[in-house]
Amino acid sequence: MADRFSQAVKTAFAVFEKKDKDNATGSSATLRLTFGSQADGAAPVVVDATNAGTHVTPVQATPEPALALAAAAAATAAPDTKYLAISLDPDAPFPSFPFLGPILHGVQADLTIDNTTGDAAWRPLTSSTPPTLHYIKPGPPSPSAAHRYIFLLYKQPEGLDDAAIRAKMGWAAEGPAVTRLGRMRFVVGDLETKLGLGAVVGINYFESSQ
Repeated sequence: MADRFSQAVKTAFAVFEKKDKDNATGSSATLRLTFGSQADGAAPVVVDATNAGTHVTPVQATPEPALALAAAAAATAAPDTKYLAISLDPDAPFPSFPFLGPILHGVQADLTIDNTTGDAAWRPLTSSTPPTLHYIKPGPPSPSAAHRYIFLLYKQPEGLDDAAIRAKMGWAAEGPAVTRLGRMRFVVGDLETKLGLGAVVGINYFESSQ
């Protein structure tokens, strides 16, 4: 992990990778990512605990994924709990030389657990709030090996909303929150400190290449 990753993220990903290595029957992924829907005319691409780290093409990963939290984690949450999700590419421009990473690919606030849908293993996370930072699809350069795209979920502190996030981060009050250049070399620890975030409570990732 690049130094611009916080210790909380490094710890979460290290545990995630260790459990994946030690547990041959399933991953420790606690977030499910679903790209597309049946309404799009094609089968959705799902990244869950059975295939964490799988390859997803940039075309498949163009739409912002729907998120779901593992049911076991959702069961322990208070009914009014809100979550904040961020997505990152730590490998830009090349995994062997990631001097531009991590790139911040998106920020979504005010996610809540939908207990009326889903299945036995996963509970959908939904939000009526527009993204604080709109999602951008994977765009690794063609000479590069596959990049990792990591999705992280935090509990959203009480009183923290989209406007407060923008103010604390110095992002525009309306419209695009930050330029593409401003997403590069993103210091995750700064976001965690400014927003008062705690431990990572949900994680998953996929890989993508041209």
